[in-house]
Amino acid sequence: MKIFLGADHAGFRLKEEIKKYLSRAKYDVHDLGAFKLEKNDDYPAYAARVGRAARRDPASRGLVLCGNAEGVCITANKIRGVRAALGYSTYAAKTSRTDDDANVLCLAGRVLKSAEAKKITAAFLKTKFSDAKRHARRIKQIKKLEKNACLAEAPTERSERRDKGGPKIIPAILAKNAIDFAQKLRLVEGAASRVQIDVIDGKFVSPKNWADPEIIKTIPTPIKYELHLMVADPAAEIKKWKKIKNVKKVIFHIEVKRNPASIIKAIKRFGWQAGTALNPATPITRLRPVIQKINTVLFLGVTPGRSGQKFQPRILKKMRNLKKIAPRVTIQVDGGVNLKNAREILRAGADTLCAANAIYKTAKPKKIINEFKKIN
Repeated sequence: MKIFLGADHAGFRLKEEIKKYLSRAKYDVHDLGAFKLEKNDDYPAYAARVGRAARRDPASRGLVLCGNAEGVCITANKIRGVRAALGYSTYAAKTSRTDDDANVLCLAGRVLKSAEAKKITAAFLKTKFSDAKRHARRIKQIKKLEKNACLAEAPTERSERRDKGGPKIIPAILAKNAIDFAQKLRLVEGAASRVQIDVIDGKFVSPKNWADPEIIKTIPTPIKYELHLMVADPAAEIKKWKKIKNVKKVIFHIEVKRNPASIIKAIKRFGWQAGTALNPATPITRLRPVIQKINTVLFLGVTPGRSGQKFQPRILKKMRNLKKIAPRVTIQVDGGVNLKNAREILRAGADTLCAANAIYKTAKPKKIINEFKKIN
């Protein structure tokens, strides 16, 4: 059975205890955050992640924690298909399963002791729904309310990737020189909140392009950056960008001949989100050692390096498979993306689209960005 875990700062330590307990019991545990103690983080994000994951996989269970368990319970129950229950005792946990077929258990990190929480968790996971007629009838009524009354629901992945009415679209900048970079940046300011900077070293991929952080840091812009490192030594490249405040995410290729765990550690050391990129021919099984440590997987729709190639549809199946295996991970697609194939890519599981030629080879880049945003 898959178990999805989530907790804010108030439930973090108890979540870590329960995670160890469940792993020893041979459950398939998926931690959806927080991944480290953040004193000022907010519970809704974690409860929503767990709720969505449990909704997608009916055979799974979710466990969410905050200080008193109330906040995460309220949040999880905003998501259609989730029946979240307060786990204040083993009796409550058992009856939430037998009577209500609850799929998410909410635990109070500041109230429950570790041993008690483990007993409550065990009762929840080992108890089956009774299938009694009266309970089945009541659950049917709940589902009808959800469908017909349109109860408030936390955002789905599709609505999350919307940016002012459309899916997120990130312009990808493959620059020839400093002037080319600055011009492309100015062309999308006001329409895009983030750009992806391609960094090619001429070794991992050729030909080498221009991406000088010392010059880029002098260009004023409200736009945030994410780096797509197509380089043989990501760790060495990362150090060059450590003083660039606009950088928020760094994506490296899983195909590089380096220890991916050490690269991820180096990225997170600077407070950036970490992601990995896959070439079209690379199987998603390569992600297994790192999938719990990254925020993003970038699927390349073309063989990296040369701009303007045709999108390879074979990656769509890989995207669907990854979404089943790691629902919390953001899927981005870069290479060959255009207005004609964007909808198909989104429906295959993409959360974010990255495009270069589709934006910059037009007379009105901002207009094209807005057209991408309208796609649903």
